[in-house]
Amino acid sequence: MKSPIVHQFVDKIVVHEREIKGSQTSPQQIDIYFNFVGNFIPPNFGDAPLTPEEEEEQKLQEERPEKFKQNYQKRKASGKQQEYEERTKEHHRAMMTAKKDEYRREAIANGVYTTVQPILQPQKGVATV
Repeated sequence: MKSPIVHQFVDKIVVHEREIKGSQTSPQQIDIYFNFVGNFIPPNFGDAPLTPEEEEEQKLQEERPEKFKQNYQKRKASGKQQEYEERTKEHHRAMMTAKKDEYRREAIANGVYTTVQPILQPQKGVATV
């Protein structure tokens, strides 16, 4: 149940783009504007010091995409990436076709998708009833 009194105090909510597009763990800024107050930022918000374990985890999270990118560039330069893509192309295509077929079967079962019969054009000399 939604609390209608909270809706009276909130003027608007602004959600900004992620700092790193496509990343699930990228920080994202969300501003909440209150009536008669504006954008309220609590004092010392986000200034909590990180523990050494948290700092190490954050460092690893930042280095990981760069390692993936470097490995990809090496594979691409040596031609191994192209070989892999050619070798697995048919398998990936078959998997995508199977997924599409499964989604279509679910949609048909739920009544969202129906197959359409082609419209038959009348032919000369054939009587239609």
